[in-house]
Amino acid sequence: AERCRAADPAWWSGNVYEEDIGDLASAPPPTDPHLKTRLLRHQAPIYLTHRASASFALFWEMGLGKTKLLIDVASHLAMTGCVDAILVIAPKSVYDNWITIEAPLHMRAQHMSYAHHTEGSRRDDPCIMRDLVSDPREFRGILRLVAMSYDALGTPQGFEFAEKLCKNFRTLVALDESSAIGRGATNRAHNSKALGRLATHRWIMSGTPAASSPFALHSQIQFLDPGFWLSHGMRSFEAFKNQFGIFRM
Repeated sequence: AERCRAADPAWWSGNVYEEDIGDLASAPPPTDPHLKTRLLRHQAPIYLTHRASASFALFWEMGLGKTKLLIDVASHLAMTGCVDAILVIAPKSVYDNWITIEAPLHMRAQHMSYAHHTEGSRRDDPCIMRDLVSDPREFRGILRLVAMSYDALGTPQGFEFAEKLCKNFRTLVALDESSAIGRGATNRAHNSKALGRLATHRWIMSGTPAASSPFALHSQIQFLDPGFWLSHGMRSFEAFKNQFGIFRM
């Protein structure tokens, strides 16, 4: 943080919240045209260093502002013409918050947001779904922000929708609580990695990326870089386990 502040003091003072400003809610608006709300000290170095990265893993504990930072990065990518759509895959209990709470609060780029529902009586409007995955010439200049649950992604209908979005648009795919794809044999893991191969930008976010087992890292890293394990001589998950695991009868 101190190195970033020293490198560009004017940008830092105009976009980062410092305690001497007072209350965060009453702080002056940021001067960066891609930010809607000010960054905290620990968020600013990641934003400056990795806002243009094709892939990044953000392993922060709960409460440190992973969601706000990802939205700021997405806004930067959209407003600089790098992406046309953002697809967030999140646990069922929180994915709707991206659309109803977080995006209205932090997203600077002009956008249309949509939560993809598949559960219970919450059915999706087929017209809205068609428009979201339609020809890129439709709604040109407006960022598409879509959030869906891992459960929905594991279904054929949910994956078909997400796949069309990634094929038709330059898409940032973000996995919130990415440890959810730690079990590589599940539909959600398989479908997530397929989307990773289509996406132009990929982020994973988790406070506990390997809570149950170190082997849970395999799918998450493969999502970020589909060719990573192959380039290291491991053609399968079994080869990965044999490389790093010690098994006892």
